[in-house]
Amino acid sequence: MSVSLPDHSRQQQQLQLLQLQNAWLERILSGGRSEAGSLEGLCREAEQLVPDACACVMRLVDSDRLSVAAAPSMPEPFRAVYDNAILSGSAGSFVVSILEGSACLIEDAWRDPRWSSRRELAEAHDIRASWSQPVMMDGALVSGSFTLMLPRPGLPDEFQQSVLQVCANLTALLWRHQAHTRQMWHLAHHDRLTGLPNRDYLDAELERAILASDRLGKPFALMYIDLDNFKDINDSFGHDFGDRVLLEALRRIRASLREGDMIFRHGGDEFLLILENLEDALAVDAIARKLIAAFAAPLRIDEQTVTARFSIGVSLYPQDADNAQDLLKHADIAMYQAKAGGKNDVHFFEPALAKRIQRRMQMEQEIRRGLQRDEFELYFQPQYLADSDEMASLEALLRWNHPERGLVLPGEFIPVAEKSSLIRELSLLVFHELCRIGRIWLDRGYEIPRLAVNMSTAQLTEACNDRLQMLLEKTGMPADRIEIEVTETLVMNRGDSGVRELQKMRDQGIQLALDDFGTGYSSLSQLKKMPIHKLKIDRSFVMDLEQDEDDRVIVRTIIAMGRNLGLEIVAEGVETAFQQQFLLDNGCDYIQGFYRARPMPVEQVEKLLFRSES
Repeated sequence: MSVSLPDHSRQQQQLQLLQLQNAWLERILSGGRSEAGSLEGLCREAEQLVPDACACVMRLVDSDRLSVAAAPSMPEPFRAVYDNAILSGSAGSFVVSILEGSACLIEDAWRDPRWSSRRELAEAHDIRASWSQPVMMDGALVSGSFTLMLPRPGLPDEFQQSVLQVCANLTALLWRHQAHTRQMWHLAHHDRLTGLPNRDYLDAELERAILASDRLGKPFALMYIDLDNFKDINDSFGHDFGDRVLLEALRRIRASLREGDMIFRHGGDEFLLILENLEDALAVDAIARKLIAAFAAPLRIDEQTVTARFSIGVSLYPQDADNAQDLLKHADIAMYQAKAGGKNDVHFFEPALAKRIQRRMQMEQEIRRGLQRDEFELYFQPQYLADSDEMASLEALLRWNHPERGLVLPGEFIPVAEKSSLIRELSLLVFHELCRIGRIWLDRGYEIPRLAVNMSTAQLTEACNDRLQMLLEKTGMPADRIEIEVTETLVMNRGDSGVRELQKMRDQGIQLALDDFGTGYSSLSQLKKMPIHKLKIDRSFVMDLEQDEDDRVIVRTIIAMGRNLGLEIVAEGVETAFQQQFLLDNGCDYIQGFYRARPMPVEQVEKLLFRSES
C-alpha cells in the first residue's frame, strides 16, 4: 500500500528527478566519460533517490544473451550469474522486461514465478522487490533494462516508477549518443567505398607498430601498393566500374595476406599495409610476390575483362626510418621506383631514391609555376614530302622557356608531367594554342598544311571528340586542318572505346597518325581496326639505318605493310642524307627530322609560310 506524500515532498522529489535528468543530459552530450563509468554513476544516483535499492543496467548483446553493463552495488556472485546469461522468462525482472518490452514490477522475487530459476540467488542475497524498465532504442527496439532491487517486498510508488523511467531513458540516450559518436569516428577514420581504415587511422597504427617493434625488438614493414593502370580503367569504363574493380582487387589483396596484417586505403588506387611479426626482409618480399601473383589472372567485372597490375614499394622499420612520417615517405619513394622500373614489381627503399624523387617533385612545382606564368610555347617541326620541299604538315612541339635554365626540351619535363595531373593541363594548353595559332595564320591568308599534335593518355577518353569539336568551334579552326597523333600503346590501353572516339574524329575530317610505330604491341588485325591515315616509323629504327641491317629490314617491312593497308608512311628522326635516300628509295611518303628542318618557334614558321606564299 502506497502512502501519499505532502505536496512539498512531492515537489521536492520532482525537483530531484529533474536535476538528475538535466545533469545527466549535460554529461552525456559533453562526453568525456566511458560508457561503464557513466552508467555506474547513473546507478549510484538512482540508489540515492531510492534508499536501500541496488541499481543495475543489463544490456542485450545479441538476440538471446545478456551482459551486465553496470551494477556498482551488485554482489560479485550475482553479477557472475547474469553476465553472458541466456534470456529466460523465469530469470528475473531484468530479463522479463526485455522479453516483453514493458515494465516488469515484481513485488516479491521469493514467490514470483518470473524469478523461479534464480530464486535461490535472490534469497542468498536478500533480494525481494525487483522492478525493471526496458531500455528502448529507435522506437520499439529493446536494447536492455534498468532495474532497482530492494531487500523488502513491495511495488514502486509513483516517484520510484518515475526514477525507473527516467534512468532507462537516460541509458537509451547514452547508448544512442555513443553509437552516433562511434559511427562518426568510423566515418572519419574509414573509407566509405571499401570500409578500410583511412590515412588518419594509419597514422595512429604506425605509431602503435613502432612502439610494439621497439618493445619486442622485431622489425615491421610498411608496404605501399599502387594500381598501375587504374586511371586508364576509369577513363575507359567510368568511375562506377572503377569502384567495382577496386573492390575486386581488394578482395584478392586480402586473400593474399596473413592473419593480423593491416590494410588501409590511402587514395584513389593506393593501399597501404602494415606487416608485423617479420623475421627479415625476405618474408616481406614473399608477401609482395604473392600479391603480384594474385593478379596474374584478369579481373572479371560484368562482361568486361580487366587486367590489373600493381607496383609495390616497401620500407622497413627501423632500418629505413625511425618515425612514421619518414617510413611512409620512403615506402612511397620505393613504389615510384617500382613504377619507373617497368611497373608490376616490388621495390625496397634505397636512400639514393629519395634524392631522385625530390628532384622530380621540384620539377612538378616548377611546371606548375611555369603554367601560371605562361612560360610554355609551341614550336613546330615540318613534315616534308620525301621527294620535294613541299610541307605536308607541321607538328606542334611544346617548349619551356625556363627563367633559369633557358629553353627546356620535352624529354626533361614531359615524363614528370605524365606521372601527375600536369600532363592533362599541358595537353590542354597545346591543343588550345594549336587551334589559336592556326586560326591566326588562316586569317592572315597563309596556305597552311595540316597542324599535327600528339594526344596524351589523359585526353583519349570517352567524349573527348565532343570536347575537341567544341574547341574547334570556339576557335574557328577547321577540323580538316588538324592531324592528331596517337601511340599504339595508348590505343591498346583504351580498347574499343578509344577506337570509337578516334573514328568520330576521322568522321569529322580530322586526320589520324599512329606515332612511334613499331615500339608497341598491336597486331596486324588490330592495326586494321584503327581508323588511321598515317603510320609514323619510330626514330629508333631510323637512326641506325646506315649501320644496322636489321633496322633496314624492319623499315622496309613497315613501309610495305603500310602501303598494303592504304596508309601513308612518315619517317621521323631523319638526320642524314643516307637515311632520307634510303626511305625515298623504299617508298616512304614523308620525311621529318633535323636533316630537313629543326623545330622552330612561331615567328620562324610564319616566315617560312610567307615565303611559300610569295
